[in-house]
Amino acid sequence: MKCFLHCTTMMSNIRFLFSRDSGTGSCACCYLPLSGSVLNGSKWESFLEVSCPSHYKEHKRDDVTICLGYSDSSMVYHAVTSSCQTEGGDLIKVDSLDKFNILKEFLKDTADLTTAEVWVQGEEVNGVWQFHDGTPFVDHFCPLFETNNKGENHMRLIPRHSFSCHDMPASRSYNFVCEVSFRIPY
Repeated sequence: MKCFLHCTTMMSNIRFLFSRDSGTGSCACCYLPLSGSVLNGSKWESFLEVSCPSHYKEHKRDDVTICLGYSDSSMVYHAVTSSCQTEGGDLIKVDSLDKFNILKEFLKDTADLTTAEVWVQGEEVNGVWQFHDGTPFVDHFCPLFETNNKGENHMRLIPRHSFSCHDMPASRSYNFVCEVSFRIPY
């Protein structure tokens, strides 16, 4: 993290490589494309600074950068999941109050809150709500209202209803928010 912060402070170009010597803690920052001599030695670890896709908005949270992209195209759940994964991410995973608040602010800036209904990550499997990675959904971040109608086992967020989550069949079409996130190593 120290080298990342050092390089972002020193360099204005968004695309750069930063390196850290794990023996001495020294940092090196290089604009891309690289030119000049290569860092020699087995203790240098290099990392490419990544940035959000061009149509995403960046949010920093501790050592994680979250990139959010909103689509006002209405699609079924599995199609939006595939679309997000094609871009290197997934549907947004509302797994913390911090991320829920980021999502609310993001939607206030990008969506028509009077009509938007947005797919978010969540699937009911054997009566238990979970995210795509199998971790359980905790509904105190996004209050979940279930009708428990047959086949309503995927989650959508409705901003006009106090940003609450609701169950819905995967075959319905809604807008969506993709999330691409990456952890800063040093």
